[in-house]
Amino acid sequence: MEYTGTDTRPIGQPVAGSQGSSRPWNWRTLKDSIARHTLFTAAVLLILLLIAIGVVLARRPCPSWRLTPSRSWSPPGLAPPRGAFGLAPFIIGSFAVTLMAMVLGVVPAVLSGVYLAEYTTAAHRSMLKPVLDLLAGIPSVVYGLWGILFVVPLIREVIAPVLGSTLAGPSCFSP
Repeated sequence: MEYTGTDTRPIGQPVAGSQGSSRPWNWRTLKDSIARHTLFTAAVLLILLLIAIGVVLARRPCPSWRLTPSRSWSPPGLAPPRGAFGLAPFIIGSFAVTLMAMVLGVVPAVLSGVYLAEYTTAAHRSMLKPVLDLLAGIPSVVYGLWGILFVVPLIREVIAPVLGSTLAGPSCFSP
C-alpha cells in the first residue's frame, strides 16, 4: 500500500485489511530490539553499581568518620593539629556555599524563564533565547575558573579597598 500523506492512524497500527509484513522480522526491528536490550542491561548494571558503592560505603566507612565519633576531626595517621577543629565547620560551610549558589543561580534562572514565557514579545524572545541557551551550555567549571581568575582579583584589588575605606569600623571588607 502506498503512503498518500493523509494517513491519520496512530504509529504502529496496521492498515485495515493488511496482514502486516510477509517476513516475521526486519532489520529495523532487530536493531531496535538489540538497542533496547543493550540499554536495559546498561541501566540495570548502573543501578547495581550504585547499590554496590552504597554497600561498600556502609560497610567500610572513611576512617576519619569511624575513628573519631566526636566533633573533633583529625585524619588517621597524622598528629592532631595544634588547634583542634571539628567536622562541623566543613558541613556547615558546604551547606552555606550550596545555599548561596542556589540563591545566586536558581532565582535569576526562574525569573528569566518567567520573563521569557510570560512577559516578553516574540521578537525579544527570539533574541534572548539563543543567548540563554548558550550560557546554559557552558560548563560550570568554566564559570568557576572565570570567577577565580577575574572576579576574585577584582574584589580583592578594587572593590574591597573601596568598601573597606568607605565603611566605618571593622568589617569583612577591610583588607
